[in-house]
Amino acid sequence: MRRPFLFLATFVFILGFCGYYLGNRMMSASPLMATHPFVVWSGIFLFLGLVLLGPLMSRVLPENYSGRFFIFRWIVNMTMAIFFALLFYTLVVDLSVFLLGFVIPVEQLHPLHVPLHVPLHAPLHVFLHDWSLEIIALLVGGTFLVGAFQALVPQVYRVDVPIANLPPEFIGFKIAQISDLHIGEMIGVGYVKTVVAKTNALEADAVALTGDIIDGNPRLTAKVTPELAELKSANGTFYVTGNHEYYWGVHKLLDQIHKTGAKILMNEHVVIRRGEAQIAIAGVPDISTNGGMTPG
Repeated sequence: MRRPFLFLATFVFILGFCGYYLGNRMMSASPLMATHPFVVWSGIFLFLGLVLLGPLMSRVLPENYSGRFFIFRWIVNMTMAIFFALLFYTLVVDLSVFLLGFVIPVEQLHPLHVPLHVPLHAPLHVFLHDWSLEIIALLVGGTFLVGAFQALVPQVYRVDVPIANLPPEFIGFKIAQISDLHIGEMIGVGYVKTVVAKTNALEADAVALTGDIIDGNPRLTAKVTPELAELKSANGTFYVTGNHEYYWGVHKLLDQIHKTGAKILMNEHVVIRRGEAQIAIAGVPDISTNGGMTPG
């Protein structure tokens, strides 16, 4: 009980500090925001509340409430994405201004200075400082749109992996890797069917499910996981756990994977043969676990 409480307290503290940093940073860069601190801090508080509330809802609400809060969970997840993108890009811009200031020092720049916009031809770090909100907004907006597209439309990436001393019989051996599917409250049957169809179209020699495939209440994921049984390849499907499977009771989730016909590799390997040649496919659980069956 003590360990989860310590983790939650640390997480809330770090999240609160990040919110405080963002709030002060935005008011220091915008005269309009500086004159309306209540609005700024209310927005920050709302963001932080949603970021904390989403995971708690997943744990507390009974299964029959899941569908009723589906839209709200989407809002929570999008809020988390925007908040952390905003934090990341603000830190990147501030760090860039700080480092560039050593190269071309400008005395008038100050972290709490409320700037007037400078011309576009100003020195780079002055430009970054005084146009920081606009730059950050563009970066966050672009990242959000690209991320939403990639999340809603499963992408296929082809990668050639050179292996020294690979037997000639296995040259061109094709492995379809599926990772971080996160079957749960947000990822349902329709999305998984799309992933399976795209994977089967590749006509792979083997399918590798490399962790964080399931991420939700086992009672909910049990309705979706069977779709993975439709994965087809010449040598079968192989599975290894990520860290998210351990958040929900790894034994129940592994039982769901086992029922799909996938081979679970828990510090194990299998040998695939072609004539006299052979290769091994090995699976090692996430490093944060103690050998694969208990949280680290």
